[in-house]
Amino acid sequence: MPKRLQAIAPAPPVREAAYQRLKDTILAGGFAAGGRLVEQDIAQRLRVSRTPVRDALRRLEAEGIVQALPKGGLVVREYSDAEVEEIYRIREALEGLAAEYAARNATARDLERLESLSVRLQRYAENPEADVNETIAAHRNFSDACIEACRMPALLRMLRPLLAQIALIRSITMRSADRRAAAHQEHQELFEALKARDGLRAAELARAHARNALQEYQNRQPTEVAEDGD
Repeated sequence: MPKRLQAIAPAPPVREAAYQRLKDTILAGGFAAGGRLVEQDIAQRLRVSRTPVRDALRRLEAEGIVQALPKGGLVVREYSDAEVEEIYRIREALEGLAAEYAARNATARDLERLESLSVRLQRYAENPEADVNETIAAHRNFSDACIEACRMPALLRMLRPLLAQIALIRSITMRSADRRAAAHQEHQELFEALKARDGLRAAELARAHARNALQEYQNRQPTEVAEDGD
């Protein structure tokens, strides 16, 4: 037994918990793109006061997930096709660079984490009944872990503000079962390149992954576009 009484780790502050729960719900499609976000309604659903909800909405607005309307009110951000292409061209360049340096700089712990996430992706890929939102979240976690493994603080500072916007768009592109299957294969190949410390191949795979995701977005059917705008 410990000789000293050790502190129990506290639960996350209500503000942080409200922010994370609201963000996760939006990225999982719990609120439609363009849908209004009513502070009082959200507070009641989370069973918290309006103050942490107001703080969460401000943070999400800064991240590009939530957008303020000219006449007041907040909605889930909708990106134009031109904005999505711009975001994904930037993503292609920066994530390619991150992957190249992740192959060089990833620690043993980074690779262990990526392997664990890769195994989880494999389980989702093999289960036709897997929850779509959980699968999308698993892909997001794998992508984010690859980026963090680059160990380049300046690059991470540029990429992190972009990650929430990419995650919001990913919730559209990854609705396709075919795209999820293709993304799984792309992530497996990227993991193998990182393990092999092959920076050039990792960079090209990361860039190709971004290009393929953009292509999926641009190839959406008219019915999908209409649903996104509801």
